[in-house]
Amino acid sequence: MADAQQSPPEITCRRCAKSGAPPLKHRIPFKALRPMLLESLCAACWSEWEQTEVRIVNEYRLNFLVPEHRAALERACREFLALPEGDEAQPS
Repeated sequence: MADAQQSPPEITCRRCAKSGAPPLKHRIPFKALRPMLLESLCAACWSEWEQTEVRIVNEYRLNFLVPEHRAALERACREFLALPEGDEAQPS
């Protein structure tokens, strides 16, 4: 019988090049980026982004209910994490 509490697979992070567990799925608000982030980003780098995200939201007074603000935050996320730009990513 398999263990019901399996640990997540280790990935090699595209940002820091270290091996580690991916971030928790429910902590990634950008649905379009979620598959790429789960396959190529470690939890430590995602945690760094979350701290930066708070500063960006506060500094620019972003409102998550405004689509343009969500898009700006996603662009900042892509830049911070060195992700490729993509037309497929819509604000979530």
